[in-house]
Amino acid sequence: MTDGMQQIPTIVLEQLIKGLETTQDQLQKNSVQMAELRGEVKGLTKEVEKVNHILRGDNGSSSLLSRMTVIETVCTDVNSDVEKLKLQTKDMSAIESWVASQKAANRVAIEGKWKLYAAAIPGILALISVLVTTFLVVTP
Repeated sequence: MTDGMQQIPTIVLEQLIKGLETTQDQLQKNSVQMAELRGEVKGLTKEVEKVNHILRGDNGSSSLLSRMTVIETVCTDVNSDVEKLKLQTKDMSAIESWVASQKAANRVAIEGKWKLYAAAIPGILALISVLVTTFLVVTP
């Protein structure tokens, strides 16, 4: 064989060795990155477990979900009370307007009574004067 032919297996072997070394370096880098990812996933898993404890109530107090249910119930009750108060307010305003109209009617009635008295007094005085005059004239 010629000298160039004898070098081909050596060149192929050198390139194969370089390729294997490159692959080994990449595998080592990937294994380091995988170890870092595993650490981050473990940390995230612990955080998710903490959140789960808070949400589900495994932390010694009532769960956040049950607390939210209680809050929703209280809000519903408060809304119901507000609606009842609105109805009562409407009733109170109706009563207040009725009372105001009764007061106005009473004022009108009182004013009318005084106007009647004011109109009747001169007539009564005239009648009394006619009677007195008649009584004085008739009795000598």
